[in-house]
Amino acid sequence: MRILGCIDRIVDQQNAVIVIEQLKKEITVPILSLPQGSKEGSWLTFELTNQKAGNFKLQSEITFEKNKVIEEKLDQLRAKRTTSKFQRNTN
Repeated sequence: MRILGCIDRIVDQQNAVIVIEQLKKEITVPILSLPQGSKEGSWLTFELTNQKAGNFKLQSEITFEKNKVIEEKLDQLRAKRTTSKFQRNTN
C-alpha cells in the first residue's frame, strides 16, 4: 500500500519519526533509508507492508504546498494581533 506521510522530527540524529495522518499513527525509520534532501517537514510517499516502510519518495510539490498554507495561516494570525490585549503594569 502506498502511503503519504510527513517527517515530524529527527531523533538522536539517526531516526526520523514520520506521521501518517490517514492511519493516525507514527512510525520510526532510519534516516539513511530516506531520500537525499529529506528533513523535518518533508512529505514522502512510501510502501508500508507488515509494519515495515520502504521505497521512500520525496514529494517536494506537496511539501511546498503544505508550507505555503502554513505560512498563509501564520500571516493571518499575525495580522489579527497588532496590539496586546494586556496592559503592562508600569508601577
